[in-house]
Amino acid sequence: MSMKKKEEGFIQKEKFMITDDQLISLGTQYIWNEWKTKELPDFSPLADEIPGEKQKERGVSMENVNLHFVFNALNNIKCAVMLQEENASTLIDDFSKYLRYVFCYSGRKTLVPAGKVFDYLLCYGNLQEARFEKLQFEYCIGTTDFSMPPFYMEEIISVVVKEFVMEKTCDGYLILETEEEANQYVLTIQTLSGRYSNEKWENLMGTNGKLSEILKKGELHGYAAFAEMPESGGVRIRIAIPRQK
Repeated sequence: MSMKKKEEGFIQKEKFMITDDQLISLGTQYIWNEWKTKELPDFSPLADEIPGEKQKERGVSMENVNLHFVFNALNNIKCAVMLQEENASTLIDDFSKYLRYVFCYSGRKTLVPAGKVFDYLLCYGNLQEARFEKLQFEYCIGTTDFSMPPFYMEEIISVVVKEFVMEKTCDGYLILETEEEANQYVLTIQTLSGRYSNEKWENLMGTNGKLSEILKKGELHGYAAFAEMPESGGVRIRIAIPRQK
């Protein structure tokens, strides 16, 4: 066996992959990546300079740095570079933008324009897709005309990925949508197919459940959050944000 083959075999063993290859096709036609055809305000790749925010050269808070995620992201970037995969350079850029956002806003209580939050989640999603072979993030961004806590959405999505994708209870599609209603903005996070046991669901959504506690954080900002397991399977989380004056 050649050295290159041995190297590739080693990398594949080291790289965590979901082995369940049963993918359920999407039953409904969605219009994804809407921002590519619409020039939505505040929704573009993270700029080199963040208006009104300066990088803190010293004493950067590590409160929102997920070291486990950082380690896995670096490991997958290393694998992509060693295998000379086409997305290696893109993953490096995504990781750089991810870290910059985290270091800029970690430990701070400020609200962030939704466009910047989704830029950050786009980088986060790309890095997660590189780690989990069957995971696919899809976006339908209908509005970005509001602000929100910088890491609220990531906390929710990370729990959904861990509990619904890593546990192989869904097919790997994670969908993020935003839309504007009469007096509020609505964010929807959902996975498709797969059933979740009632016991585990109660553990997540009970009084001290992990997902329940995260959703409650939104109440401090006047958000109304609702999570359910649809009959069709998966999970759906709906977050209503009052129109900001």
